[in-house]
Amino acid sequence: MRRPIPWVLGASLAAATPVTALAGEAAQTAAETNAPARAAASAGSAAQAALSGVEEDRRLAQRIGRRLAWDVKLAPYDLEVQVNNGIVNLSGSVSTMAESHRARRIANDTAGVGGVVNALYIDPALAPFDEGHAPAPPDDQTLEERLQVALAHDADLADETIQVEVDDGIVRLDGTISDAAFEMRAKRVAKSLYGVERVKSNLEVSAP
Repeated sequence: MRRPIPWVLGASLAAATPVTALAGEAAQTAAETNAPARAAASAGSAAQAALSGVEEDRRLAQRIGRRLAWDVKLAPYDLEVQVNNGIVNLSGSVSTMAESHRARRIANDTAGVGGVVNALYIDPALAPFDEGHAPAPPDDQTLEERLQVALAHDADLADETIQVEVDDGIVRLDGTISDAAFEMRAKRVAKSLYGVERVKSNLEVSAP
């Protein structure tokens, strides 16, 4: 009968233990090696998102600034618009509280706005439509382009199908809308633009 050789089993176990330990160490080393790469990728994504947000704020401020500059009541004023994370800050001076509320409503009605801080100063001494203060009215083509932009960036009308035609300051609206209330809103937007004399609407409500 042959004697057992106990050291063989011991040697096998001894050999197995370092392999497992090495595998764990290798995995840990790989994780530690990849950690900076993952952190850099995460930081890069965050930076890209922040840059995208800043660019969207800039575009939003530009849209609102144009709408204020094109408005029939606010065109003569030099108003400043700043946007931070979708929150609009209005500054500058107007002559009446009604004009201040009007500016706030225009900003608030713009698609993408999350809130409005109205810091406009009311200066009753301002007389924007006195001789020499009122800007020259835009021509029909410019007015048509402005109205198309205003409708496209309106929070409720952006997805509606509305065609615009302007002739001698008279606006005609054609197309289909999904809600009857949107006709009044489209007419209000058109009438709000400086240079518009009258608005005719041929808008039809689409079948449900």
